[in-house]
Amino acid sequence: MTAATLHDVIAERAVLGSMLMSTDIAEQVTEVIDAADYYQPSHAAIHAALVAAINQGTPTDAIAIATRLAQTGELERAGGAVYLHDLLTTVNIAASAPWHAKQLADLSTRRQLAAASIRIHQRVNNLETPTADVISAAQDDLYLATVGRAQTETTAFGDGLDDTVEAICNPETTA
Repeated sequence: MTAATLHDVIAERAVLGSMLMSTDIAEQVTEVIDAADYYQPSHAAIHAALVAAINQGTPTDAIAIATRLAQTGELERAGGAVYLHDLLTTVNIAASAPWHAKQLADLSTRRQLAAASIRIHQRVNNLETPTADVISAAQDDLYLATVGRAQTETTAFGDGLDDTVEAICNPETTA
């Protein structure tokens, strides 16, 4: 079994290209994801510039965003003006961007869950930490990784977590 790839740079590029093409699409995308959901830091910078432009009611085309990024010193981090224009060429159908954004949101949540699982594993292996503290921190990590995401699986997992915590802390009462 191979590890899953928890990012899709091509979809990120298509979403950003679509956002550069249409303010309406950009607004729809921002309802689904934010800058922190991108795997590529350069894409996060571009998304943040697009959101700032939308919030200020200024143009969101590639030239305007390149100017905005240059003014904030972020243009090089974002890949440069040519890269912004290249993003436009990755768009097949701009109307697909909200669907791709939902896929990116899912991948972002999975990356956050993977990071949380590493932290949980590290705490579990520290035998000096009381089990109740490990459990509490694990719950916090899982909550933070999934906050703002409507996922049935996450809710179902959380609903059963209290019973699991009770069984671990009080094994004699659950037998």
